[in-house]
Amino acid sequence: WRYNDWTHHISFTEHSLDFLLFNAGFKDIHVYPTEFFVAPAFNLIHRHLIAKPKSYFKSIVHWKLFQLVRTFRRIEMIAELGWEQGKEVPLSLNILATAVKSQ
Repeated sequence: WRYNDWTHHISFTEHSLDFLLFNAGFKDIHVYPTEFFVAPAFNLIHRHLIAKPKSYFKSIVHWKLFQLVRTFRRIEMIAELGWEQGKEVPLSLNILATAVKSQ
């Protein structure tokens, strides 16, 4: 989150991070989206459902809205970039890369 943390001076897309790692001598580069928001447990006997039903249902509504917005963002990426590239663009605010340093 570049603008939420003053120590961040640059941000990367999945392509710019791949380019940087490749040119620094890395191989087997994989870039993944990282999510901080995860789906609530949807089983009916969930302890939060019993202890805090209002909070539990709010989290379900929040999750469904999150999915709806992500669906529209995915459609937007596909419309702009085409199917092959648009379906692969990470939509999360953060990305993680793994790579192997070439010898």
